[in-house]
Amino acid sequence: RALADTRRGLTALSESEARFRHMADSAPALIWMTDESGSVSFANLHFEHMFGIPAADLTREGWERIVHGDDLESFRATFTEAFEARTSFRTEVRVIDRVGAVRWLRCEGVPRLDDDHNFLGYTGCNIDITDAKFAEEHLLLLIHELNHRVKNTLATVQSIAGQSLRNLEG
Repeated sequence: RALADTRRGLTALSESEARFRHMADSAPALIWMTDESGSVSFANLHFEHMFGIPAADLTREGWERIVHGDDLESFRATFTEAFEARTSFRTEVRVIDRVGAVRWLRCEGVPRLDDDHNFLGYTGCNIDITDAKFAEEHLLLLIHELNHRVKNTLATVQSIAGQSLRNLEG
């Protein structure tokens, strides 16, 4: 009977693992986990699709290969600060995808605890926000252009008003 219970338990555990992997690999986001030392212990298939490297290559410090060089120290500092405090974090970072293009990710991580509240690592999700960032940049460009045109129009109106006042006085 104990052997049958063990087999059922192992089968249930295996099915649970398979469901988790299927869900994580089907998600349109980058899903990851670290161990208690901060090393990546799981990354879904979306990492491989986006970066062209097996998820297993992201373990230890492998994730540093994908972070844009100008953002690496800031991202590392954000993660380290949250990791040491065992708190959640949210940040945005630029990465380099499989074709060398710069992409923006919103990265969120939450501490994972066992039943006794022992820290097991982080579970996180990264969402590609590249299109939103480009739209934001385009909007700012349009706002600056509009401000420039309004300032020029206002200067023209002020000049005409000044000339009209001088003509009335003279």
